[in-house]
Amino acid sequence: MEKFLLYNRRYIKNILYLCSMRKELGKWLLDIAKYITTAVVLTSIFGEFEQKWMIYVYGILSISITLVSGLILLREKKKGG
Repeated sequence: MEKFLLYNRRYIKNILYLCSMRKELGKWLLDIAKYITTAVVLTSIFGEFEQKWMIYVYGILSISITLVSGLILLREKKKGG
C-alpha cells in the first residue's frame, strides 16, 4: 500500500509539472508567432525578392500554426457545467 501511495505522489507531481510547462510552452509559441510576424513585415519592407507571395504564404502559415498552438496550450478548461 505504501508503494502505491508513493507512486501516486510522484504521478501527481509529474502532472503538476507538465501543467506548468504547458502554459510556458504556450507563451513561448505566442512569442514565436510575434517574432515571425516581425520578420515577415521587415522582410517585405527591406527585402528585394522576386516572389514576395512566398514570404507571405509561408509567413501566414507559420504564424497561424504557432499562434493556434500557443492559444490551445494556454486555454483553461472549464470546470463543471
